[in-house]
Amino acid sequence: MKKVTCKLKIVSPLYLGGADPKTTVSTPNGQAIKSMMRFWFRAMLGGIIPDITIAELNSLEGGVFGDTSNSPLRITFSVKKQPEQVTFLGKGNPAERLYGIEYIGYPLKNRRAFMPGNHSEADAELSLTFCQSYKWLYEMVLSSLWMALHLGGFGARSRRGFGRMRCHAIENMPSLDGLPDFSLPPQFDGLNKFYEDNFKKIEKIFKEYAEKNQIEPGKKIQSNRIKTIFDKPSSLNLPPYSCLRAGCWQIAIISKDDWTTLSKTMDDMGKTYRHFRTLGGIEGDDEYARTKDYNDYVKYFLPSPEGEADGKWRHHLLRTAVGTGRWNPRNDVLGLPYRIQSKSRAEEISPGKWVDLSVQIGWIDNDYRNNKKKYFHRASPLLFGPLQLHNKYAVIALGLKSKFFPEDLGKEILIHSGRRWNRLQDHNLFDNNYEWRRFQNIEPVDDKDVSSVLDEFMKFLKLEEKTMLP
Repeated sequence: MKKVTCKLKIVSPLYLGGADPKTTVSTPNGQAIKSMMRFWFRAMLGGIIPDITIAELNSLEGGVFGDTSNSPLRITFSVKKQPEQVTFLGKGNPAERLYGIEYIGYPLKNRRAFMPGNHSEADAELSLTFCQSYKWLYEMVLSSLWMALHLGGFGARSRRGFGRMRCHAIENMPSLDGLPDFSLPPQFDGLNKFYEDNFKKIEKIFKEYAEKNQIEPGKKIQSNRIKTIFDKPSSLNLPPYSCLRAGCWQIAIISKDDWTTLSKTMDDMGKTYRHFRTLGGIEGDDEYARTKDYNDYVKYFLPSPEGEADGKWRHHLLRTAVGTGRWNPRNDVLGLPYRIQSKSRAEEISPGKWVDLSVQIGWIDNDYRNNKKKYFHRASPLLFGPLQLHNKYAVIALGLKSKFFPEDLGKEILIHSGRRWNRLQDHNLFDNNYEWRRFQNIEPVDDKDVSSVLDEFMKFLKLEEKTMLP
């Protein structure tokens, strides 16, 4: 058995969940790392074989990562230091608060994380134990690890910049030609070539693996099915899941002159992302930014107090909103569910008191009334996070275009659920139950929406330095 040890530096706060994530963090193990390596394995394989079936994908994935009964690879992961409270989430004076980080890390408040340590020392150690000595196994595992480290992150909110790590050193690396380079270039100017060269190396490795290994006894992937991820197809045909299919992925690598600290880099990126999602909102409202659809949500889900106060109170809240006159799918495309919260002083009801409105937007199968089966989660097709260079930081943003709804669930519709409550001690106006209903006049998000929103975000990144792939 051969053991390869990767010394890792934590770049951004790493959240690994425990039984009570608000107070404790579980002992780190290799499962979180292996899960992300599997994700990127599927992303690349689904890119070079556009028509691959789930059975074929599972067969080729099992050859590298094994299954519940047998695995040619064992992974262990450990962190040197104990988790600690993250100070830049909701702390400090209002003038010093980092609202961009709070926005992208909102669910992480009051949770502890493994934090970046000394720049000259490794923070964590990842051990890969190979139970079989095959050249292709080394290549596939290390290529999957490269993508996990250089394209994404690990743990909670990894798609929004948390849980990013980089390779500090590798011990006992196999002496094989064509392996990806794990060391980031020291300067921003070298990032484009670094990513392009390593993508080509990894694509070549995956193509060779797909051609040589059987998907079932006596059957291999035919060579004419294997494509390149750098093609530019004439028409849009989104895959059923996130992958690096030609024409369906795009990378932007960006930087600014003053990105010399992690907090500044993540805060700027958080503000950029929030600005993109809240275009049309109220300027200067740092803590409670409105979305383009805010006015429609208020109209539809606004709690109705009894009596004559209804019209007055409704008018009071509506005049704080900004209407657009059209439905915009931007926020739905970027991940479901999500929640919109509103605070308004309902002077007509109770002077000086706060009344809260919360709307949760999710999705379900259109037959939910019969089978009562609800589906909430749709992972965001947009990933971004910091890259630590020699004397500054950069941000890599990756868009993975795929069909918005899983194909095996039939025709789905977007639904909106309103949870309405108030904090008034002298008024019992609303209950705390969720109300499920279909939003009026809403059209389901389609493939064109997914593509246009991600393209729009990449164009929106108007920072000082930017390079694009492919």
